[in-house]
Amino acid sequence: MPELRIEVPIAVPAERAFAAMTDFANAPQRISGIKRIELLTDGPPRVGTRFRSEIRVDPAGPSSCDLTMTFLATPQTVLAKIFALLFRGMMKSCERAMRQDMEEMKRSLESESG
Repeated sequence: MPELRIEVPIAVPAERAFAAMTDFANAPQRISGIKRIELLTDGPPRVGTRFRSEIRVDPAGPSSCDLTMTFLATPQTVLAKIFALLFRGMMKSCERAMRQDMEEMKRSLESESG
C-alpha cells in the first residue's frame, strides 16, 4: 500500500490554510494540477474530510502552519496489486507533482497575506 506524504511550512494561520484547502470550487485557481476534485466524505469540509488527496493543516504558531498532503493507494484486486508492484517507480513522479501542488498553494496564500 504505497503512501506519499508531503509537508510544506506556510506563513498563514491554520484556519486560513484549512479554508483555502477545503475551498474545492476554487482549488483549480490555486493549484494548476487540479482539474476536478471528488469529495468522499458527506457534509461540509472539516478536519478529516476525505477526497482524492487527504490534506492536513497543523498550526505551527499564531500566524503559520504546516500543510501536509497524503496520497494513499490501496489496490483492491489481484491485478491491481501486481500493477502496483510494477509501477512503484512512478512514486517519485507523484511525489514531485504533490510537492508542486503544495508549493503553489503556499505561494497563493502567502501572496494574499503580503
